[in-house]
Amino acid sequence: MLKTSHKRTLKRLKKIQKRFGMLNDTVASETLLRDNAASLADADHIEAALGWLDRKRKRRLRAASELLG
Repeated sequence: MLKTSHKRTLKRLKKIQKRFGMLNDTVASETLLRDNAASLADADHIEAALGWLDRKRKRRLRAASELLG
């Protein structure tokens, strides 16, 4: 039903939406962990998880930005 150019545009928009959704999931997880760190037992594990999430957030932000550039 859609013209070929519309299909490509729709496919690109879906890809952008997916990348930003994954970025949002990472940011939300990081925020949730920070907000609840006091109720968790092991500070070393929390810091390790936050470091991992920070690296993942940066990678996902770059990946999402590349689609817009």
